[in-house]
Amino acid sequence: MLLCVCFVPQMQLYWLIPLGISPLLLLFFHKKPTLPSAQKNFAVVYALALAFCSLLVSNNAIYCAKLFADTDAFVFFALYFATFAVAVTVVCVIATLLKRSGIWFALATLVAIVACLPFKTLAMAIVTFVATVLTMSFVLSSAIVCGKHLDDACKLLDKQKTHRKMLLTFCAVPYCVANVFFLLTVGFGSSDGVAVASLTSDIVSVVALFVLLFVHLRNPMDFVSLHKMKLVENNVEDVDCQAVRQQLYDRLSNDSNYSFAILLKYTLDKLLKMKVVGMEKVQETGACFVANHYEVYGPFITEAKFPRVFRPWTESMIVNKKTLTRQLKSGIEISTRKWLIKPVRRRIAPAVAYVLWRVVNCARPIAVYRNDAEKMQNMLKETVDAMTTGDSVMIFPEKPPAGQNYKNGDIDKLQTGFTEIAPLFQQKTGKQMNFYPLFIDKKHCRMIVGEKVTFNPSNQPHEEKQRIAEQLYNELKKLSEQCGY
Repeated sequence: MLLCVCFVPQMQLYWLIPLGISPLLLLFFHKKPTLPSAQKNFAVVYALALAFCSLLVSNNAIYCAKLFADTDAFVFFALYFATFAVAVTVVCVIATLLKRSGIWFALATLVAIVACLPFKTLAMAIVTFVATVLTMSFVLSSAIVCGKHLDDACKLLDKQKTHRKMLLTFCAVPYCVANVFFLLTVGFGSSDGVAVASLTSDIVSVVALFVLLFVHLRNPMDFVSLHKMKLVENNVEDVDCQAVRQQLYDRLSNDSNYSFAILLKYTLDKLLKMKVVGMEKVQETGACFVANHYEVYGPFITEAKFPRVFRPWTESMIVNKKTLTRQLKSGIEISTRKWLIKPVRRRIAPAVAYVLWRVVNCARPIAVYRNDAEKMQNMLKETVDAMTTGDSVMIFPEKPPAGQNYKNGDIDKLQTGFTEIAPLFQQKTGKQMNFYPLFIDKKHCRMIVGEKVTFNPSNQPHEEKQRIAEQLYNELKKLSEQCGY
């Protein structure tokens, strides 16, 4: 398609015939996807991304041609696209070997901004050329890596691979429409019209890539799905692989992520510094970690930096949108009463609660209930199921004295309710459960895994609950003192 630029001065209507027919031909290869959510998301996002990337490349080629007005048009465009193709291939191979998907798409979006810069010198032309090379390379690399993951998922789940055919189908229409419109404008438009069309195409392309980045982040083929795939591929002994396989299929067929939460997680993972010490002590695939709360810092930093895929225990009122809105409403209205009118104040709490609720639920929390026996039992069962399907569990059981906040670096006494997981875990797996203390050291930017505490079924239930909580408290207290608190 891009080679059509070579023939802009002599462009005839017969070019529209193959361009118009190709989408109809490709529709014959379209089949209903077997993993609807993941495969369709992949096809739509990358088809549109490649279409808009092609606009950046075509526009750059037209402007570069003005700097070489004395060169034969066909020779110039042939050399341009040959160099472009070689450069994209080299960068794409290197990027693909690094096995990243979302990161490359995000970098392509950011680098594309440079391609919008106006240039009249050779130096700026080279910079813009490099930007377009990187943009196309990173989008292609992301597509290759994501497509490979989908191939592996289809193979594991014994499902048909349809995303390549879908990609071709979805590519045809936007790719043809975008390029034909651009080429017709350049070929038959006035000089002023061409300049406006070129600038517009660049801006629209960059905006579209930003939008597509957020759509891409909704793809359920994320770190959780890759973790599940790895468990099934390796047939891990202490995991119910059949249940994991079903979870993986359900996730890729029905689930979608909250783009803002995923982007926030990846960004914080790159920006924050946190060293994890002692993970070699943990042998289980699905382990239970008991951590100090440290106000909001504990849950926040573990979600951003802890190396295991885990599910956190979270207060039920935070997991539920209605109760969360009620919790935020009074505080927000009081704090904004002096400078916001009432109709606006009333709408802030639901908006903030919705974003917070979506972010929290993206972490796949296990809702913690305290005064409902049936819900508590379901919570414990859900926890055991999570551990037997390869997810770790993160619990923050500190209980500061009434009216006080969590201590800065010190440890408050632990509640004992979380220990009831152990007998249910043994009942389901026949194994004694281990609890691993995790001390979050904010001052030295460390997470330290302490010595495990193992459930002993021969002890009296009440005494065993107290023993486990006390030993974990002592271990966390010792780690706190070693860190200088």
